[in-house]
Amino acid sequence: MLAFLPLPVVIVTAEADSEQSCATATLTYVSLEPPRVATPLREGSRTRRLAEQSGAFTVSVLADTQAELAVHPVANPPDAVATYRCTLESADGPLLVGRVHDADTTDDATPLLRFRRRYHALGRAIDVAQEADYPL
Repeated sequence: MLAFLPLPVVIVTAEADSEQSCATATLTYVSLEPPRVATPLREGSRTRRLAEQSGAFTVSVLADTQAELAVHPVANPPDAVATYRCTLESADGPLLVGRVHDADTTDDATPLLRFRRRYHALGRAIDVAQEADYPL
């Protein structure tokens, strides 16, 4: 059922002491003020453990040209559509919720999406007579 919800594909990176790990996941925003995002990571995973230990994690939104990185992730991938550096606010259930304290974005790339258990490109923008009043 939730496979029909298109979400950006991300790589979550966390480090503590001299250990670093990364994992492929998806991302959604939680609030605009303050800016918060949520990403699911399996409880007990190395990346999640390091995020909880350090109290921080980074989320890199992959570009549609980076689908191979979704299968074979690398920490802090270059040329990401956006990179959000977060302070961990909550690790309840499967979700890590982070407060974004810094971000880098680019207008030169479009995101890789996960939809119906497959990777997809965003596609072209669609012009409408009047845009809806969304917060983002």
